[in-house]
Amino acid sequence: MSIQIMGNLANAITKALKKTIEFINERPDIKVTKENYAKPQKMKKLPLLTAFVEFEAEYDSFETFLGAVMDFGPEIVEVIEPEKLEINIEQMQNISSDMAEKFKQATHKIQQLEALLAAQLRKDKKTK
Repeated sequence: MSIQIMGNLANAITKALKKTIEFINERPDIKVTKENYAKPQKMKKLPLLTAFVEFEAEYDSFETFLGAVMDFGPEIVEVIEPEKLEINIEQMQNISSDMAEKFKQATHKIQQLEALLAAQLRKDKKTK
């Protein structure tokens, strides 16, 4: 997987990436086996820096893997093995429920941000 972070300070970006990998490694169901950090670089279209970490990890289940993809929002996901995967109906139900909950949370956050933006725009319009 590859996780990208943007920010203003190179040290802060690198520190945030390292903390993310440490957080992932603290989970008993995920084992990071390899990590490679890119140096922060200036973005072309934004006045920000960006950096990423590519890492390989072992997951105790397909559910854990999908949960990590949903939780950490990687830029790139590459599955090396297994070549084939079988899941039972209970696993499928758990995965579907987890994904539905994460989408619901993301939708709620987007709605809150839209409401805040609309309120700010109304406020700005009144002050002009």
